[in-house]
Amino acid sequence: MLLNAHHDEIAFTLPPMPHGAWRLLVDTAGSTPPQAAEDAAAMAPAWTETHYPLQCRSLVVLSRPDVRP
Repeated sequence: MLLNAHHDEIAFTLPPMPHGAWRLLVDTAGSTPPQAAEDAAAMAPAWTETHYPLQCRSLVVLSRPDVRP
């Protein structure tokens, strides 16, 4: 979970994902509501960048997929 209470954007550094990508479940700065399904994480868009542009006064929830090498 990422939280930015500041009035400026923050480039949040994400932990590395050696297998797979982070899944974006919720971003309150976006205009798309979160998915309401059991497999929402599987259907969520992948985020492969090392930084997330956390917008001002927003909350982001990312999920790490259960991927085994």
